[in-house]
Amino acid sequence: MFSPSVTHEHGIVLLYRVISIVCQSLCYGVYATLFPNSTYLMVQKGVGTKVKKFLLGMTVAMFTLSTLYFALCMVWLIQLISNWLIPIDPTTSATTICLPLFSALVLVNYVLTDGVVVWRAWVLCNDDNRKLLVASIFFLGCTSLMVGATIAIRIALTVVSPSDPRQQPLTQAINVGQVGGLVLSLVTNILATSAVALKAWRRRKEIAGIDIVERTSRAGKALALLVESGALYIVSLATGLVCVLIRVPDGTLGDLYAPVNTQIAGIYPIIILLPVNQGHSLDKTVFPSKRIRMPMIMGTGSCVPCLDTIRFNSGTSTPGSEDQDSKDSLNRGSFKHMLESDFGSIAPSPRRYRARGCDVEA
Repeated sequence: MFSPSVTHEHGIVLLYRVISIVCQSLCYGVYATLFPNSTYLMVQKGVGTKVKKFLLGMTVAMFTLSTLYFALCMVWLIQLISNWLIPIDPTTSATTICLPLFSALVLVNYVLTDGVVVWRAWVLCNDDNRKLLVASIFFLGCTSLMVGATIAIRIALTVVSPSDPRQQPLTQAINVGQVGGLVLSLVTNILATSAVALKAWRRRKEIAGIDIVERTSRAGKALALLVESGALYIVSLATGLVCVLIRVPDGTLGDLYAPVNTQIAGIYPIIILLPVNQGHSLDKTVFPSKRIRMPMIMGTGSCVPCLDTIRFNSGTSTPGSEDQDSKDSLNRGSFKHMLESDFGSIAPSPRRYRARGCDVEA
C-alpha cells in the first residue's frame, strides 16, 4: 500500500499524462483522417516525378513514425496505471527504454516539415524575398544538425548506465538540444511564412480591382491557406517553448505538450501539399511579376482588355474593310496572347476585365 502523499503524487502525475494523451489523441485523429485522403489524391494525380515520389514517401514515413510514437505513449500510460496495482522496476520496462528514444527520433518530423515549408516558400517567392529565404535555409540546416545531435545524445543515454558519471552532462545536453531545436524550427517557420505572406500581400495589393480569372482567385485562396496554416503552426511552436518554462510535478509542461506538437508537425505538411494534390498550381506563373499595359477605353477611365467576341458578317464589305478587320483581329490576338503568357491560359468567357489604372504590376 502506498502512503497518502505518494498516492496523491501519483494521481497528479496520472492526471497530467491523461490530459496529454487526450489532446494527443484528438490531434492524431485529425492526422489519421487527413493522411489517407492526401495519399489517395497524391496517388490519383500520379507520382511519376522524383519530387512526387519523395513527397509521398516522406508523408508515409512521417505518419508511420507518429503512429508508433502515439502507440508507445498509450502503452506507457497503461503501464503507469498498472504499476499502481503491480509495482515493477521501471528501468527494466521496454516501454520506459523505447519511449525516450522515440521522443528523440520523432523530432525528424520537425525537420521534414520545415523542409516542406521552405521548399514551397522558395518555389513561390525566390524572385521577391531571397534574403528571407536564404536565412530560412540556413536555420533549416541548423535545425537538422541540432536534431541529429539530440538523437545521438539520446542513443548515448540509452546505452550509458544510470550510475555512469556521464549521465548528468548528457541529460543537460539533451535538454539544451531539444529546446534549441524547437527555437531553430520556430525561426525557420517565421522566416519562410513571412516570405509567403509578403508575396501574398504584394500581389493582393497589385491586382486589387482586377477581376482576372477564376484560376488566379483559387491560387490566391491556396496562398492564403499557406499563410494561415503557417501562422497557426508558428503559434503551436511558440506554445511549446512557453510550456518548457512551466514546471509541473512530473517535469515541465513542455514534456506534456511535446506529443501534441509532434502530431501537429505531421499534419502541417499535408495542409501545405493539399493545394498541389488538388491540382492547384502554386508556382510563379500564378502571380507573375511582369508589368502589363492595358489599353484604355476613352471615356471610361478604366483599362479594359479587348477579348475576342463573336462577329457576324453581313455579307457585304467596303474597300479596305478586310484589311482593317485583319489588323483588329491581330491586335486582339496579340493582347490575348500577352495575357495568356502572364496569367496562364484564359478560358473563353463573356466576362469583361477591368482595372483601376492602366499600368498594373501583377
